[in-house]
Formats: sequence, C-alpha cells, structure tokens
Amino acid sequence: MMMVVRRELGMRGVQRLRAGRWLGMVVGLAGCLLATGVGAAAPGAGQVLPLDTTGVDSGQPLRVEWAKWWGPAAERWQLLRNGAIACEGRLDSASWTAWRQAQQGSCTTPLGGGENRLQVRLCQGSECSNGPVSRVNLPVVAVQAAAAGWQAAQAYAKGSRVQWDGRIYEARYWSRGAQPGQDREAWALLANARTQGAQLGVSTWKAGAQAAYSILFDDYCGWTNDEGQVLGEQELARRGLVASFGVISGSCGDPAWSPHWPRLKGFVSRGHEVFNHSWDHGHPLDADWASRKWGGNELEIRQSTQKVAEMLEGYQMQFFSFPFDAATDEQLAFLKSMPQYLGTRTPNYWQASGVNAANFGDPFRLRFLVYVNADQGADNPGSLPNYLRDTLAQGGWGLRVFHSVNDAYYESVPLAAYQAHLDAVQQAAQSGRLWVAGVSEVLRYRVAREACAPSVERVATGLLLSFNNSGETCQRYATPLSLRVDAVAGGSLQAWQAGAVLPVSVRSDGSQWVLAHPLQGPVLLR
Repeated sequence: MMMVVRRELGMRGVQRLRAGRWLGMVVGLAGCLLATGVGAAAPGAGQVLPLDTTGVDSGQPLRVEWAKWWGPAAERWQLLRNGAIACEGRLDSASWTAWRQAQQGSCTTPLGGGENRLQVRLCQGSECSNGPVSRVNLPVVAVQAAAAGWQAAQAYAKGSRVQWDGRIYEARYWSRGAQPGQDREAWALLANARTQGAQLGVSTWKAGAQAAYSILFDDYCGWTNDEGQVLGEQELARRGLVASFGVISGSCGDPAWSPHWPRLKGFVSRGHEVFNHSWDHGHPLDADWASRKWGGNELEIRQSTQKVAEMLEGYQMQFFSFPFDAATDEQLAFLKSMPQYLGTRTPNYWQASGVNAANFGDPFRLRFLVYVNADQGADNPGSLPNYLRDTLAQGGWGLRVFHSVNDAYYESVPLAAYQAHLDAVQQAAQSGRLWVAGVSEVLRYRVAREACAPSVERVATGLLLSFNNSGETCQRYATPLSLRVDAVAGGSLQAWQAGAVLPVSVRSDGSQWVLAHPLQGPVLLR
C-alpha cells in the first residue's frame, strides 16, 4: 500500500491522494468516533519518505519529502533533524474536514556527517504529533592534511589526494584528466580546505559591538511633555538613532481629535519601538490598583495592550514598564502570563540602578537609569557621559530613561545636554563599539544567543551550523544573530540558509560575519 501511495504522491504533487477503499474505512471509523463524542486530539503522524543518498556529500543540500496517509489534518509542519527544526511550513486548510486523508510537504536542507535523525512534526493549533524517526547516515568528516594541487596532465592512482578549488579530494580509482568537483565518479570530496581550522561563534552583541544601549522615553501621552518628546524624537532622527517610547494608552485621547496616535504611527514608521507604560499611570502599590473591579491588571496591562494594537493597526508591544518602577509579585506574575511580553524594568528602582551585565539572567528584572538633573555632576556615575562610559567599559547593556526634553516636565533634560549625549552615542555606534536599538530588540538578542545557541559540525562541503531552536524560550525570543568566523584559509566564504544566500562581510582583521535567524534552519558555510 505504501508504494502505491508514494507513487500517487509523485504523480500528483501537492494534490490529495485519490480516495480508495482504505480511505472509506478511515472516514467510517472517524464518523463512529465523532458520533460517540471522541475527538481527535492531534494530527495523524507524518513520515519522512526514503532518501536516495547515493553520491551525496555531507553538507550538500538535499530535498527531503514527507507524507501523512491518514488521521486528522495538520495546519503546519516542521522537519526536525537531530531534534532541531531544519525547516517548516504551513498546509492549505481550505478543504479540511475533521478527518482528511493525505497531506505532504518537502524542503531542501543540508545533512551532517554521521547519523541524521529525521522526523516530521505535524500540528493543529497547540496539538502536535511526532512521526517515526528516520535515520540517514553519511560519512563522518575529519580534519584532512594539506594536499598538492590537482594537475590535469598527471595520472592519479586510487587513494591519491589532491586539492582543487579550495577542497580536498580522494581518487576513487586510477584516472588522468578527470577534474575534481566535475567528475564525481573519479573523485570523492573529503573536506573543504578553507574551513579546516575555522572557528565559529555567536557575537555577544549584534555585529560584534562592544556593548549595547537603549534609549527609552516614559510617559508618552503625558500631554504636558508632548513638545519635549517630539523634540527628543527629532534629535534622534537627525542622527539615525532609534528609541523606545512608553505609552500611557488610556491618556492618548480619541484619534478623531488627538495628535498622539498619528504621531506614534510616525514614530513606528521611523524604526522606533512602542512599549506599554500602563493605561493611566496609576501607582501599582496603591490599594486602588488591585481593588477596583473595573481595573487592576486587566486594565493597566491587558486592556492597554489591546488599545495600542487597535490604534496602531495590530502593533504588538513586547516590553512593559510599571509606573514608578514598582510592582507586586502578583502583578509581575500577571505580566509574565502574557506571552507577548518579553521583559520589564526591575520593579524596585532603588535596587536596579546601573548597567546590565552581558550575561544577565532575568529579562523581567532589568537594570536601568532614569535621567535626573541633580545627578549630572562630573563625578556622578548617573550622569549622561559616565553611564555611557560605564556601559562601554563593562561590555554590557545600558538602558537610559528620559521623560522629556527642554520643557518643564518631570526631570526634563536640557536640549544641549541631550544633544551632546546623542552625539556621543552616535559616535560610539558609528565606530562599531556600541549597538543602539530598541529595548525589545536587544532583549531578544541577549536571550536568543543563549536559548538558541548553535552547534557546529564539520561537513564535506564546509561547516554546518544548527541552532537549538525547538525549545519554547528560543521560539519566543528568536531574532537574527551575528555569527563570527575566524581562521578561514583564503577568500570570502559563502553562506546558505533556507534556500537563500546570506551576505558575508569580511573585516580588516580577517574575521567573516554572517547574520542568521535561528528559526530559519541550519546555516551552511562553504
């Protein structure tokens, strides 16, 4: 039966299999189950179809096909290789019924040397099923000694080794004039000579920056600070910098007459982030926050979230800052229960001043520093120049919080001081020492570089990097990561992921850099 089904798959492509007697039996069984109130909890299991690996080198992109022959339908699929997601996709739901026959899919992905455990995961909503494991073995690749260059006029006996076009080959039999890489029958690929001693790792901060920095403005829609925040954004835009603006969403007014929502859309269009600063800036430790039936966490956190999404065409805030940087454990737990929120500033400000270490642990207890005019003395660590200096010196992440610029609002920063600070930030960013980004972007990077940490395999074609991308934390925080490759022997590498070529930059120190997203599957460097 399996051979018949597979032949049908090959003939019809993505069309469904023709219904047969076995399908009628399955549908009849489904009807009995549904009639007795027993529903399907997960899709039927999918299976990787047999692969022909004749002449396939490890690291060579290979088309992998899967099929499901019976059971409830799935809406999305993932191909797992050794537990990591190699590729994924969605399935057409236009003609689904409760029980549907065949579904199928495929993708092209490189395989590593040694054992490759392939498995299909099919999901419908939150319910998933894992199919049986299919094991595919390819030759293990070891470090090879340097070899002499191939010569067209020279005769080579079986077992002879040569180097050609940056790769090391071994003769399968006696030959003369058979070019390595072109004549696969005569020559077996052993290794990529250029990546023999290469070292690869994830940069602590994006693009290899020494430190990270985020500029935040609290109290957007504070009304009396409107002009000051507009001025602050204009100065950022002049320097090509971005910031995160904390919105008090219940105070922004009706879009029919209030300028706040159109202005905030403009901020987003220019690359700024919007974060949740509550509905009305009520004090979290006041009894009123917890006791009012119409408010509390539902109003200050959830309804505020919904309001911004409604006004900004579905925009999803990812960061929250409690008013007055204070909160109870119950309020913090409520925030953590909303999956879209990735973190918050520590809700005990007196304990949270300073720079976040590069490897800080809790994204819901971030250190930060609010601008205060009284702290701007030359020897005060809270001054604008000193906090930036300490961020760079510690190689960590600085969160500088403002409320307004050059007006009478709470702790408004004078324009000249603000401009000087932005000039210093811009200079550090342009030199490559400082990465300046929205608070959620930096937070994602910090967590993802650990939660999605890649493993590196030596394959015949080069290096194969596989992200640890199947865990919940990686799935939640994943963002493009900067990969640094050192000790490459000659010339720029090529990088490939999910069927696309990734840009590779070569720096003056010889290091090569690639930006890759953990959820897009393995990266092949060759």
